[in-house]
Amino acid sequence: MRLSSRPLKDFYESKLGKKISDSSWYRIQDCLRGTCGEVTYENLETYATMRKACQRLPIQLSEFAQVWQEVETIRNTQEELIVGSKFRKILSQKIPSRIPDITFYRWFYRAGLNFRKREEYTPSELVPVVVSAFCWYLRKSKER
Repeated sequence: MRLSSRPLKDFYESKLGKKISDSSWYRIQDCLRGTCGEVTYENLETYATMRKACQRLPIQLSEFAQVWQEVETIRNTQEELIVGSKFRKILSQKIPSRIPDITFYRWFYRAGLNFRKREEYTPSELVPVVVSAFCWYLRKSKER
């Protein structure tokens, strides 16, 4: 392992909450370079958030790129706060399948949030919800 990537790996492990093998670290670096062009602290933090939100569902690199794009869309929104009802509408427009209410509420619960139509959320709070939503959609589309 290159000396310069050690602090990045340590940072990633701290955000993920567990140690990872060197081979896993190399795969993560390759994935991020292929999707984002480089490995940065910001990308690693987002990737760790994504992996925590969607840890049991393996994501192919092409699917990861799609989910990453949706996460970046939410993170780079011009709005500082997004109202719950507006966020649900945004997700419904991006995901063609009907999202069951219980599933939608579960994504918020797993992200440590309670969904309220009138409550405001920061884009960074919504990242795990977006990841769960798109992982769910990708899995559901494979089942057809």
